[in-house]
Amino acid sequence: VWTQRIRGSWPSTEKRVSEAAVNTQDMVDEIVNKGWVWKRTDFDEGRTTTPEASDPYSILIESNGKIEARANCGRLRGKISYARKSIEIEFESVGNIFRQSCRKDQAFQLFIGDLEMAREIALEEGSLRLTLRDGNGVISFE
Repeated sequence: VWTQRIRGSWPSTEKRVSEAAVNTQDMVDEIVNKGWVWKRTDFDEGRTTTPEASDPYSILIESNGKIEARANCGRLRGKISYARKSIEIEFESVGNIFRQSCRKDQAFQLFIGDLEMAREIALEEGSLRLTLRDGNGVISFE
């Protein structure tokens, strides 16, 4: 049996909790309802995936907890949830405009798969970065 005792008081007398809440809301305000264009995904083994210049991939994060991934071959909608820097993305299998050519588009499949593995979100100097589960890679958007 293992026991742990934590001492503290609530509400906190320090401003850290309210500052964290304000900072989180500021980041949410900066990322929602904007189109984010995928620039590249860098993986820890030195591999990088980039989109073709002629086929821009992007995401739109909506304030209602929805996300849309877009490419020339179609779009895929899903749900997004975030708390502070933690993020969870899940794409829906029905109700999407997902043309047959998307199923054959390897870059699009990798893009969607990587988005579903995103676990952490950060906004740095106007760039949106999603860190993949286990820190195996980072998806970069502008």
